[in-house]
Amino acid sequence: MIVFAGCSYTAGHGWHDDAGLSCTNHPDLWCNIVAKALGLQAKNYGQGGGSNRDIFRNTVAAVAEHGSQIDRIIVQWTSMPRYRFELGIEDWPTHETLQNRNRTDDVGLAGLLVPRHKIDSIIDSFLALHNLHYEICDLIAMINTLTKLAGLISAEIYYVNGLCPWDQDYFTHRIDTHRQPKDLTKFTQDSILNTESRTDEQIFRLYDRIHDNYTHLGTIQAENWINLYQSFKNLQQDTNLDHQHPGILSNISYANLVLRHFTN
Repeated sequence: MIVFAGCSYTAGHGWHDDAGLSCTNHPDLWCNIVAKALGLQAKNYGQGGGSNRDIFRNTVAAVAEHGSQIDRIIVQWTSMPRYRFELGIEDWPTHETLQNRNRTDDVGLAGLLVPRHKIDSIIDSFLALHNLHYEICDLIAMINTLTKLAGLISAEIYYVNGLCPWDQDYFTHRIDTHRQPKDLTKFTQDSILNTESRTDEQIFRLYDRIHDNYTHLGTIQAENWINLYQSFKNLQQDTNLDHQHPGILSNISYANLVLRHFTN
């Protein structure tokens, strides 16, 4: 058995006439191409719109359900941040996410109607206080837990970059004595440290602390990643029925990437 967990890229969104539904059994979905090539039964725990925390929980659930029947686990990680909120218990829908910023409907909250513009303002304020470094720290902690869990059932586990935000060599810690802020990756400069507003001394003090955090948590475990720096999103060649999610050519490319990793 091979277990897959991930977001909509794994759940098979866009392969169904109803764009809101997943299609985990579609033969052109990369997971099914991989399982067929390896001669393993596929168990798909993909969740459309799922956050990395959802993906972690779904992987743990798969191990709890199937245990030692599992030969391999492939966990596809997604974009950050992703949050899903339930704004109370009401007679109307209370589900809210950060991803869907195109909504126009107001929100019922605690018996009151909250205008959409106010909800958007709250989300903007929340994101202004958010730093992706801590999302990555959570991800590293989850990866190390899953690796240990897979070891307990003697299963091989691999990680896939679906829509992760970092750039090339982000996890390489530069410790050379002549390093300059411009030598850091653009993601580090702009999204993690905002180097334009800091002195060189402060930049590298915080930069070293960031990588110390990653090491303390167990590192990103680059050896267990199939495509640490080449996300499925960046490798996408076409779309399927919803004109958004990866199509046949993309899914064949993803499957070949995974299978080449196993061959090597």
